[in-house]
Amino acid sequence: ERRVFSNVRGRFLLPLGFDVQSLLRQYVQEDQLVHQVWTHPTEGLDAQQVQQFNSRYGYVIYDEWLRRKPMRKPPTRVYLVVHRQAPDAFSCSVALATDDLKESRSDDGTSLYLWAQSEEEAEEEEKRESSDKAEEQPAAEEASQPPLKVEWSERSRQFIEAYRTMEQSTEPVPWPSILDPSQTEPLSLIPSDVLRTYARQRGKSLIALLPDNLTWWIYSALREKQVLQHYIDVIDYYASVHEDEKVILFKPLFFSYLWGQRVDRVALMRWIERVRQRGYVQMEDCLILSKSLAGQYGLNELGDLYLSLISNDLWWVDYSILELRFLASLTAAQIAQLRAGQSLTLASLTAAQREQLVRALYFSELQLSISIDQSLSEGEDLLLDYVEPVNQIDLVHAHYPDGLPADLTIQLADRLSSFAQENIGVFTQRKAGVWSDFRSVSSLAGELHMVQNPPSDIQIDESVLQYYRSRAERYQSLPLMPAKRKLFEIDVRLSQNHTVSLLIRGADSLADYELLNEGKPATLDNLPKELKQQLEEELKTYARWHKQQEE
Repeated sequence: ERRVFSNVRGRFLLPLGFDVQSLLRQYVQEDQLVHQVWTHPTEGLDAQQVQQFNSRYGYVIYDEWLRRKPMRKPPTRVYLVVHRQAPDAFSCSVALATDDLKESRSDDGTSLYLWAQSEEEAEEEEKRESSDKAEEQPAAEEASQPPLKVEWSERSRQFIEAYRTMEQSTEPVPWPSILDPSQTEPLSLIPSDVLRTYARQRGKSLIALLPDNLTWWIYSALREKQVLQHYIDVIDYYASVHEDEKVILFKPLFFSYLWGQRVDRVALMRWIERVRQRGYVQMEDCLILSKSLAGQYGLNELGDLYLSLISNDLWWVDYSILELRFLASLTAAQIAQLRAGQSLTLASLTAAQREQLVRALYFSELQLSISIDQSLSEGEDLLLDYVEPVNQIDLVHAHYPDGLPADLTIQLADRLSSFAQENIGVFTQRKAGVWSDFRSVSSLAGELHMVQNPPSDIQIDESVLQYYRSRAERYQSLPLMPAKRKLFEIDVRLSQNHTVSLLIRGADSLADYELLNEGKPATLDNLPKELKQQLEEELKTYARWHKQQEE
């Protein structure tokens, strides 16, 4: 979540607590000095030479922010943005703006990261360091001995075998009960085996409460990582371990935050069966997943373990993000209204939905998109020789510090019309009977062209080319499922000049699909007529572009 501190008052702004005038004066002086030194006609770096260097060796000199001219007016507003990424991890960034908010400067993503540590944790860390030093000599003596391996239980071996088999399946085969989290608790398998091996090595009893994020140990076991040290080396990132002469006590870090927060195993399995029955993921499924499972600690670890068995599109979507929670709060009728091109107003939302929207806009990392031309006063000179003549601040908090305007509207994103030609494409992979990895005709043609005509004017890593080759080989050898995709992206229009895009990370999954070709798979050479014609046209376009580049 995000909090913003400022020297300006507002409901969603917290006070800085100190005067910033001297710091602002110092910034103006240093900003001018940096620009003068960097762009000095004889002592500075020539912009053309920097560009030539970057073109040859890759973009390694980031000098745009050093080369930009100082602000035309001195900044008067300060916004300190603090983003809390975990109970003990924070990133901080600063934005400065003029009083009219028409010019701003930011740290360009160069954030300061902080980690909080309680006195108890500091004492524990000090004890561990002392213990580590005392054990250095015995550890050196043990280094020559074979590494201790985790002893997998019979159920863990069955889980690993079933998981690998399901990873390779394409047809909707029966789901093994050992892969059903509502029947077989995953934490009782590999994570428990790891800790039991650790306790036996120490010769002590074990009391453990396992958090869902230890699911990554299951991933490691699936990839044949069996040495105990592989798991124990990073245990401090996930758990708090207290040890005395007889007992090892293992519990999640920030225990009070995580009490009772577990992914609902029954709901997760019910969701998987729902998708498997249809054979592909619809937008409604993503919203259901967010509504029923988001906020449960470990979703992106334990959930991904199972979701990756049926789709490659789901594992990197963060279902707990606030903007997705807002979309999940909308009713089916409201979503249908948006799909039909109609708008929602703030007054049409329930109190709970308004709260979710406020949280998405003020407490997540969403930013304003500002229409520069419309926001300029009449006759204002942009001074065209400026690199960034108007770099307006994009924090919602700066323009709407006391809350959202009553006349805001929520609607489908205007840019969706430009993607109309990409709505047709193919699912390129099938796992456990579920189609995924959708590629529009344009992106499919681009990948095929990359393999057939790798660019010679720029350096491309061999691993990148191999990636495209493997995909092209898959397209040639495996069936594809023709489909139409309808993206669902939402804009919150706060005013004529200010818009916030609710563009969800992993947005390709936030879409509706319609199977083509009567729901029958097809080979690359036997695609439906309309799709094949579009693919051929796209390949010709890429060929013409490639020829122009060579000339």
